[in-house]
Amino acid sequence: MRSAVRAHTGHIAKDAYGGGVPALASHLGERYGDAHHALGLLPGKGSSGRGAA
Repeated sequence: MRSAVRAHTGHIAKDAYGGGVPALASHLGERYGDAHHALGLLPGKGSSGRGAA
């Protein structure tokens, strides 16, 4: 089974997220082990197009 989940970078962290709360990806890592991959993307410059008319 393959799937993609879009989430905030902090939520796809493979360890605890702010305040020691387990991140989404930590649960996925426990279940799928080495078959689980997290990819974080950070924008440099530009616009996401939100708010465009």
